[in-house]
Amino acid sequence: MTPYDHLPAVRAGLLRRLERPDDAAAAYREALALTANDVERAFLAERLADLHQGDVR
Repeated sequence: MTPYDHLPAVRAGLLRRLERPDDAAAAYREALALTANDVERAFLAERLADLHQGDVR
């Protein structure tokens, strides 16, 4: 079975909205590890950086 690389990103977004930044960060890191798409990587990296800055949008 091939991992579905969008699932961790969706999970991260939900966890971010639930104000669980540590869990969201772990899910964003997992999503980053699973995608090779540069545009997706940039988006996920930006979201991860936003968590560290306390920006939950």
